Amino acid sequence: MGTRTGPCWLCRKRLSRTAILSGLFHELAGRLHQVARFDHLGLHLYEAESDTVRLHVLEPSELAMLSSGMSFPIGKSPAGLVWQTQQPLIISNAAEETRWPRFLEQVRPCGCQSCCQLPLTRARRRLGTISFVSKQPAAHEAADLSFLQLVANQVALAVENALAFQEIEALKDKLSHEKVKDVRPQLEAEDHGKFVAIDIESGEYAIDADELKACRKVRKGIPDAQIWMVRVGYRTVHRIGSRQERREVP
Repeated sequence: MGTRTGPCWLCRKRLSRTAILSGLFHELAGRLHQVARFDHLGLHLYEAESDTVRLHVLEPSELAMLSSGMSFPIGKSPAGLVWQTQQPLIISNAAEETRWPRFLEQVRPCGCQSCCQLPLTRARRRLGTISFVSKQPAAHEAADLSFLQLVANQVALAVENALAFQEIEALKDKLSHEKVKDVRPQLEAEDHGKFVAIDIESGEYAIDADELKACRKVRKGIPDAQIWMVRVGYRTVHRIGSRQERREVP
């Protein structure tokens, strides 16, 4: 499988800061070719609203059209099974596989003969799966799984960070909501330096000179609030309650 030390370090050191999933996978594909055997690289993310897994990215880019609308209920695709069980899965010969007929029909154009699916999981969240797809049968063996799971763990960190940046974009949309837009100029004029804690789901917010007190005010009404913090007069937002992510806002 080639050198197995450098690429994982590179995933951890550099790729965890890539914000756009498509760009992330394009860079990941080049690096992971050094340590894993595959022709195509896929990312399935779990969508809680529909209880499905959706193919968001497929490398190489000329096959990206397959990702459009490709979504399957849990249990109706290999990715769903891997997400549900949190166990890796090797399909050595797709032509002999009888499970998931709809899924196999849709991925047939990519020439898949075998694949290895692994869970992408962080401490608080099952993100989805990563799929190493080969045009050759039996491209992966059980002996490969331990190392590939280490790779998948680094990819999970990168994906989690990419999703966090997307949530920041969603936060910016929330800040554009009329209720907040009406308040924001007044805040900047009268409360410079104070903290505004905002629940990204509901748009509810609280203001205080103390960052933690602002958070507590929001969580008093919404205990499980996903809080992002804005300091009035400053151009950054950051998330509370997980690895902090910061970004400038207009």
